[in-house]
Amino acid sequence: MQPLNFFGHFLTHSGVALQSRNFARALSSRLDLHLVQLFQPNEFTTGQELGADMPRLFRKPRPDAPALAFWTPDFYKVLAGRYPRRIGYYIFEGSRIPAGYVKRLNKLDDVCTASAWGVRVLRSNGVSVPCHVVPGGVDPLRFPRAELPDRPRPFRFLLVGKAERRKGIDLLVRAFNQAFEGDPGIRLTLSIDNMFVRDLVPERYVAELTAGLPYYADNIDIVHFVEDIRVLFQAHHCGVFPSRAEGIGLPILEAMACGLPVIASHNSGITEYADDGNAILLKQLEMEPVYCPLFFPVAGEMGTWDSPDVDELAEKMRWVVEHYPEAKRIGAQAAADVRARHTWEHAADRFMGLF
Repeated sequence: MQPLNFFGHFLTHSGVALQSRNFARALSSRLDLHLVQLFQPNEFTTGQELGADMPRLFRKPRPDAPALAFWTPDFYKVLAGRYPRRIGYYIFEGSRIPAGYVKRLNKLDDVCTASAWGVRVLRSNGVSVPCHVVPGGVDPLRFPRAELPDRPRPFRFLLVGKAERRKGIDLLVRAFNQAFEGDPGIRLTLSIDNMFVRDLVPERYVAELTAGLPYYADNIDIVHFVEDIRVLFQAHHCGVFPSRAEGIGLPILEAMACGLPVIASHNSGITEYADDGNAILLKQLEMEPVYCPLFFPVAGEMGTWDSPDVDELAEKMRWVVEHYPEAKRIGAQAAADVRARHTWEHAADRFMGLF
């Protein structure tokens, strides 16, 4: 079996750690993996997510084997000059890649990213080595189809994501208020967290986003980190993801796998798996400078991303409530499409094409 050194971030509940773990599991039946944790243990580190199957794969790297670094180019120094083939897997959200990153990427033999959109951005920023689409995925056994009623009451919308501006939580709360004006039969759940912000209080975060708006607090439920996210999906009727940009957008894929109708922005990495047949897409998008006080404090430094339209989002949310049997059919198509093309096994097969 072909050996592969896999440098990654495996030991937290962050999105990139989840991706690293699931991708490694899928590859482990195809390659002789040697997993190497990139970060030293810290307050976010836990081994609970590894399960029983992965600890045996953490081994010293083999200098005679290819090496994959699944993280940002800041950490590609682990690949420098040591291995016969060096591969970077880089996920990003903005249209601009810093010149220092481009230089590091061009020292590799191959670069993988999660979407055709990502390959176009890499090329437009001067990455000249071979670039490959290796998409994200879902474990369909973990995210089975949900049983959805025809006319739910109360109707429950759901967003799952990191508490940051990129996720469009501010846009969603405004659209929810605009669309339903405090209707007690319509509820919105925000399952938000951010492990990189130690003093984050989700309730305070949402209150700050909605300052000056008619914030119907009684109709918005805020949920902190949930270990088994499928329970949330199965308790709701529609996922809403008005992201300004996504490298992959795993919660969107997971909601689709469960058969939830999904309202989503049609931009960046989302375009790899969402289309008019399997999602309710937001298309009235304007470009704005990338800005987030937590991660991108200099506006425009990382290029541009999209700004979904609040009026369109409110309209699509009303449509789902009023035409739910039709929305359910879109969700059923999403579940079928994810199982046919977007599992971690499919991602592993795409990666194996490099060999």
